[in-house]
Amino acid sequence: VAIKPETDCDVYNETAAANPLCATFTLSTGEYLFGSLVAE
Repeated sequence: VAIKPETDCDVYNETAAANPLCATFTLSTGEYLFGSLVAE
């Protein structure tokens, strides 16, 4: 999957969790492990 939000972060990098825009994107996709845990 190469889809990324219009931000300067990597959704597959743990530091993305520190970026609200990235966190929102990853939460909506549910592909990021940390995002999935937060969604629960």
